[in-house]
Amino acid sequence: MHGIFGSTKESTMLESFIKQHSDPIKVSPKRLRLRVRCTCDTLGYSRIMLLISLLQFSILSVLLVAANLKFSNGPKAIVFIHGILGNYQEGSNIQQWVSEVHPDTPFYSIALYQRISSLVPMWKQVEAIKKEVEGIMSNHTNGIHLICFSQGGLICRGILSTTQHNVDTFIALSSPLAGQYGGLPFLKEDLRVIVIHFAFYDTNEKVVEFEQQRYFLEDSFGLKTLFSEGKIKIYVIPGVQHVHWHSNRTVFNSAILPWLI
Repeated sequence: MHGIFGSTKESTMLESFIKQHSDPIKVSPKRLRLRVRCTCDTLGYSRIMLLISLLQFSILSVLLVAANLKFSNGPKAIVFIHGILGNYQEGSNIQQWVSEVHPDTPFYSIALYQRISSLVPMWKQVEAIKKEVEGIMSNHTNGIHLICFSQGGLICRGILSTTQHNVDTFIALSSPLAGQYGGLPFLKEDLRVIVIHFAFYDTNEKVVEFEQQRYFLEDSFGLKTLFSEGKIKIYVIPGVQHVHWHSNRTVFNSAILPWLI
């Protein structure tokens, strides 16, 4: 005590003060240094964890930006919609062939209203599938391609008619498009339509090519306008049955691949 306070009198007064209290002060310099050190260590640990969290957030931000740039500047995504009584696997061959030519192309095959569920009212299907397609379009701001088989082509027309889209090319594979719903709004100026089935039967069950159909001649929903502007391409590929349009390599090479730009 003498060494700390510098005089015997001051030491005696301190000892007297401590004895007068029931709970003496018991704080040693060693314990005090330990508590200060623990506090400093805790603050240091917190700062380290904060820096780690900031670093993780920065890395995540960079990855998200990179992913967004990839979706914005990379190949246009492809969305495949199956036909009646079919499922998402109908697009598997096209997906494989696309990956061989353009490996970085995002490919989505819609797995909704498959098999027997494809018989429910089509407008119900359109509304549900449209939400899926809108989500894909929002992630690919540089545009997408729609490849739609059979009944899927009608669903695609319903989607294009009822939403603000960024579809670059609409490819209808053997879809019965003649006479189905599809107003002028979906026929955007920059939309390309690749049709592989637009003819229909007359009252005598004879096939009438679409250029001779009334809806074309009267330009009922803009089809004639697009055709005259060279924005509609018709492919006739003999010997391919209806159920094989999505799995035939010749169809893919001649009528699909050239438009996946």
